[in-house]
Amino acid sequence: MTDPAFTPTDTVETFAEWIRARGISEVECLVPDINGVVRGKVFPADKFVSSAGSMSLRLPSSVFSVTITGNYADTDADDFLYRDPDVSLRPDIRSICVAPGFRTPTAFVVADALHRDGAPFEIAPRYVLQRVLDRFAEIGWTMVVAPELEFYLTEINSDPDLPIVPPRGRSGRTESSPQPYGLE
Repeated sequence: MTDPAFTPTDTVETFAEWIRARGISEVECLVPDINGVVRGKVFPADKFVSSAGSMSLRLPSSVFSVTITGNYADTDADDFLYRDPDVSLRPDIRSICVAPGFRTPTAFVVADALHRDGAPFEIAPRYVLQRVLDRFAEIGWTMVVAPELEFYLTEINSDPDLPIVPPRGRSGRTESSPQPYGLE
């Protein structure tokens, strides 16, 4: 059975029915940060359903200023990190799916970040992307996106305490050049 396609007009009750029908006990409410790292919170399914329509699913706004190394980016607002106001999470019902491979029945849902008054949080990546898409639409452009798959080949290593090393090539020698895109 395939999941129904949700629309923006679907209600929290539709969410609740979907969650109950699949025996979901936890919902991971997800937001991408500026680096594309998934951040968010895990909610018990009942709490998620009861809170989804009331703007009471919250997350610290500082998650949108974390760098790829886990530090906070510099900001012009000196007191921003000290205030660290919460943003409300509005789940995008169209994105809900069963999380594969979890022992506990879990769902993933992507959310938009909003100020408490319901206005979009300006630096949330989903909102930034939506503004770009809106500008493209105004001039008649359509966004086309394709994934770029990247991976590394390594020597087989069953001991997690040992470092990963490059594989041996057909010649029997290991690669000796620096890491791909390395600038060291």
